[in-house]
Amino acid sequence: MIPVVVRPAAEADLAAAREWYDRQRPELGDRFLDAATAAARLIAEDPEAYPALHRETRRAPLRNFPHGLIFRVQPEAIVVIGLFHARRNPKIWRHRQTTDDDSA
Repeated sequence: MIPVVVRPAAEADLAAAREWYDRQRPELGDRFLDAATAAARLIAEDPEAYPALHRETRRAPLRNFPHGLIFRVQPEAIVVIGLFHARRNPKIWRHRQTTDDDSA
């Protein structure tokens, strides 16, 4: 299984979303984080199972939450470049392909 590396920008996305869910209902933030962790495990098992959004960038949905992990498959690791809400403009994540260092 190939390791999953979460870039700092994606970690910030996850933290912000978790805080938002915690404010909505106690323990909901923990459930959100569990869903994100489960998605990362599934990505590590079979990254090609997720559709390509643009070139080598793919999206793995989170179960029971309207978010997806945006990632790229690199030779040594799977690099998560962001977490995005399904209702956001899908082009927003594209700037991270060029501004975020994909090295593991």
